[in-house]
Amino acid sequence: MSAEIRANELVILKTIAETLNQSNELESVLSLVLAKLLELTNLQAGWIFRVSKDTELGHVCLSAEGIPAALRRSDMAPLKEKPCWCIDRFRDGRLRHAVNILRCERLEEEAEIANGDTEGISHHATIPLWAGQEMFGILNVASPGKIHFTDEELSLLQSVAYQIGTAIERTMLYRQQQKRAAHFTKLGEITRSVGRLLTTEKIPGESVQRFGEAFDIPLVTVFIQEGDSLSPRTEYINGKVYSCCQPFSMRSLGPIAQAFRQQEVICFDRHFTTPGEGKEKMLYPDIRSGVAVPILVRDQAIGVFFLGSPKRQYFDAVDAEVARAFADHISLAYENARVYEQRRDLARSEERNRLARDLHDSVSQMLFSLNLTSRGLESMLGEAEPVVKDALSDIRQLSQNSLSEMRSLILQLRPAGLEHGLLTGLAQYGKQIGLTISTQVEGVQELPRMVEEALWRIGQEALNNVLKHARTKSAVITLRIKAEQVYFEIKDDGIGFVMDRRTRQVKFGMHTMRERAEALGGTCSVHSQKGKGTIIRISLPLSMMMHS
Repeated sequence: MSAEIRANELVILKTIAETLNQSNELESVLSLVLAKLLELTNLQAGWIFRVSKDTELGHVCLSAEGIPAALRRSDMAPLKEKPCWCIDRFRDGRLRHAVNILRCERLEEEAEIANGDTEGISHHATIPLWAGQEMFGILNVASPGKIHFTDEELSLLQSVAYQIGTAIERTMLYRQQQKRAAHFTKLGEITRSVGRLLTTEKIPGESVQRFGEAFDIPLVTVFIQEGDSLSPRTEYINGKVYSCCQPFSMRSLGPIAQAFRQQEVICFDRHFTTPGEGKEKMLYPDIRSGVAVPILVRDQAIGVFFLGSPKRQYFDAVDAEVARAFADHISLAYENARVYEQRRDLARSEERNRLARDLHDSVSQMLFSLNLTSRGLESMLGEAEPVVKDALSDIRQLSQNSLSEMRSLILQLRPAGLEHGLLTGLAQYGKQIGLTISTQVEGVQELPRMVEEALWRIGQEALNNVLKHARTKSAVITLRIKAEQVYFEIKDDGIGFVMDRRTRQVKFGMHTMRERAEALGGTCSVHSQKGKGTIIRISLPLSMMMHS
């Protein structure tokens, strides 16, 4: 190689490097460098492809300069719409270095169908674009009548391609850093509102709405564990928020279930599938890319924060990083809300007990005394003064009814049956409101006061639902106590109901039962079918509350 040629190559490389450093705007800098390359090498046409190894994602024409009319038609459709030999070679790994293309398929096809003038261009050189160890695109250059590129020309073009590839990588990293800074600024704003929430029931709705609006995500969902299933507690879909009450099996949740089980972030860029597809309907069949992040409380997965889109390659590494950081804030919000709710329930319990004592020691005693006094006066009058006797009878009956009502209120405030066991107390409560209750118990262990109180309140709510909605007068309550877990179930044989996919509000007081269970780190699930009754299942951990 002559010194003159070598000097010319160094000038070209220096000029290209200076051009690439003029801006961090990828499209504009590629147009500038491509035009400069053609000028310095006396070539006429050039174009740059960004190519995905995934054939479904295709290729993108990032820049084109000096291309003939045949390739410019219909907004460069011949370059954009279909692959060619060089793109196929790129995808199967055979295009590793700069090569000559004997004839360009695109130009040959355009010449045959006479859609435009190829301006004498029939051949081009193809050079892969590298950045580090990654090859992500192609540079093509051509000139009229030029059917062969020398080894020296290909070597120079390869060096230029390395420069372009490095510049593209630098620009992408710059954009990524800009996006990261902007996203974490937004994240700081929305996490403050989530951190102020003091009830677990409000956390999913506030989280998905704030995140979806801030980052323009098509689908944002918070899943919470319910037994062996995951419930999409709240969904943000294209600007609208939906409350959900139907749990889904792990088999129908694909990467969401994978993130929950493995306790790690799962990103995917494909159809929302699982090996069980075809046997069980998938929850989000139209989702093609997503990020699933486990929600961990005390190193235990309680749910999943999920982002989804029907478009391929919608999320990148920054989106996954931001989603993971936000999931950490959701976890913290759940932990704070649970602590607050436990303290609140403890304060309420103490206040209910105080009020129950006061009602029993004062009002109940006075009503009882009034009943005895009226009964005594009524017997003393005998047959005299019938009007007064009737009035005393009315007073006695009213005091008796009031005393019964007062005892019922005291039972709800401080269940008298709990000293004989949770199931005895609920059976008494069920009998009082007109239900026949069957009970089953497995395991013998004293329950922590907070657990027993929570199950009592949940049982009350469930039995009230049976009375109001199930159209049956019987229910079965099962309590299974194990070393580290307590399982509680209320089952009826009533009319049941259809579990709606999405609702504006959760039906039948479900939010109250869920809130009580989740405040103690447990789960609450409802299973119901039309005409087949309803089952409410509660699971609460015991290991962290044995000293409560």
